[in-house]
Amino acid sequence: MRQLTQGFLGAFLFFGASLVHAQVDPGADVDVDDGIELAQAAGGDALAAYDAVLRQISGLVIYNELRQTQIDNQLQEVEDIRASLQQVPDIEQQIPPLLVRMVEGLEDFIALDLPFLPEERANGLAELQLVMESADVSDADKMRRVLDAWAIENEYGRSVAAYPAQIDINGSGNMRAVDLLRIGRIALIYQTTDDDAITGAWDPARNDWVALGNEHRNSVRQAVRMARSQIAPEIALVPIPPPAE
Repeated sequence: MRQLTQGFLGAFLFFGASLVHAQVDPGADVDVDDGIELAQAAGGDALAAYDAVLRQISGLVIYNELRQTQIDNQLQEVEDIRASLQQVPDIEQQIPPLLVRMVEGLEDFIALDLPFLPEERANGLAELQLVMESADVSDADKMRRVLDAWAIENEYGRSVAAYPAQIDINGSGNMRAVDLLRIGRIALIYQTTDDDAITGAWDPARNDWVALGNEHRNSVRQAVRMARSQIAPEIALVPIPPPAE
């Protein structure tokens, strides 16, 4: 069993409760258990109270260290915000040119894309350009509208749709009523609504409509009906023109 000198025991008991005055030979060793028994006899729960104080102090130290770390992080965030606020004027000056470039890029993208929904997309682009020129619309609202326009264009590439349209099939200037089938951005196929049911597709290499064989008639008609949710989806074989070089 561990042994302590009488001097250390006296200091220990004085700090815990100051209730014990041991009269022991200075050169003698004192048993710790004997000291605890003396403290308990003199002060009851003195050692238990002392242990509780130590545990509380230890907990407060850990708590303070954690709080100090949080305070340091918050101070760093404040400095980062201050630095960001100093850059706001420069960023505000760069937003209008960025919006103009984004609208111009959208215009070029639509011009090079498959010719589907030409009027709808042209009207949306014209409205967006008017918004860019307006002084009554904030830069934040302009940015939101530009991003929305790009999101719509992005969605076209991930969807399938069929809708009625009027197109010039043979370049003669005679518009024909057709059902247009758009498969993402990889194919734009038409089929006339008359009894002949002429089928064709947009050829990016020629930048024009080309006729397809009658063997594609039924599969294209089936795909159109699926795109309109008129029949349940299933596998349909449709012609896909090669991409333009």
